[in-house]
Amino acid sequence: MFIFCQFIVGCTYPGVLVASYTYVIEWTGPSKRAIIGNMLALTFPLGHMIFALVAYFLRHWRLLQIAVGIPQAVLLVVFVFRLIPESPRWLLSLGHVNEADIIIREAVRTNQKTLPSSYFAYTRLSSHNSTKEKAENPKKSSKSQSNHYNYTDLFKTPKLCQTTLIILYLCFSIVLPYFGLSVFSTSFAGNRYVNFFLSGLVEVLAILLSSYALHRWGRPRPIGVCSIVCGVFCFLSPFPKNGLQHLGTAFALIAKVGAAAAFWSSFVHVAELYPTVVGNSGFSLCVLVSRTSTILMPFMRLLSDVWQPLPYVIMGSLTVLAGALVLLVPETKNRPVPATIEEFEKLHKKRRNAKEKGDNAVIAGKSDYKLCESGMNCDV
Repeated sequence: MFIFCQFIVGCTYPGVLVASYTYVIEWTGPSKRAIIGNMLALTFPLGHMIFALVAYFLRHWRLLQIAVGIPQAVLLVVFVFRLIPESPRWLLSLGHVNEADIIIREAVRTNQKTLPSSYFAYTRLSSHNSTKEKAENPKKSSKSQSNHYNYTDLFKTPKLCQTTLIILYLCFSIVLPYFGLSVFSTSFAGNRYVNFFLSGLVEVLAILLSSYALHRWGRPRPIGVCSIVCGVFCFLSPFPKNGLQHLGTAFALIAKVGAAAAFWSSFVHVAELYPTVVGNSGFSLCVLVSRTSTILMPFMRLLSDVWQPLPYVIMGSLTVLAGALVLLVPETKNRPVPATIEEFEKLHKKRRNAKEKGDNAVIAGKSDYKLCESGMNCDV
């Protein structure tokens, strides 16, 4: 029964995580993506801390499983009764202009905003093109369009392939200390329930700091710095001995701050990095690779029997390298989310050393979807 329940969680948790992040980013204007993405991330450490409190009072593992499983019924109601609307950007990418238009107009009415004139020009043009395409190709259904892209498209072009490989390595390496330090926290000096609670509390601090850093310095640089900080303090945490064990706990908590900041910042980056047509595929592949780290975590812990600092050395080495490699990933701050793979190449071609203000002007002029961006990325 436990394995069956874990299988159900394994089916739902990555799906909810992928869908929620890509959904939120697709609804949010460029200037608010980092803030909204990190607000969503704050729910995870809050659950982490609540779990520590529940575990403190419910020592029997069966009662603990029941207590943490009851809130899942809320998610069942939300998704079964479809209490949230579909993503308009996703609908537009498939050519479902009329369906997207209804949702956008409802959002405008709810928030008492107005749409720019360019939006109406875009919807009229898109509706005309969609009608014309259906008349010319009546057998081409929306189902075939939605299945046109798959995971192989993440490696279709050199730039996209390089970006995907670096992001996958980042997700694999940063999840090791992110979850590993939480697991190891129960073996640090001090009360294990307090240590587990503190590992969630410092994650809140990490998310708040990363939100400011993403807004101030963009995406790759904060992620790289946080990964390197995590790696350095992973190296240091197992070595204090002879009455200095609490110093090792402090080093581990600092490493957790770096890991959490890089982990959640990378989610924001990935959600706005990939083109809409392969956004869910890219995000889900990153989550899939990160899950392999959690599979390896129990075996990582066993390596301490060989040499007590060995798990920390491995985690530190991987994250420092990831921090250096992520600087090669394209910047996405204040840039429109690309709709297609071709637009991804245009957005990130020879832009890394350009000034942000001038860069955005060039992108706006070249974007094939600039009318869509004007309507979709205003803070409606």
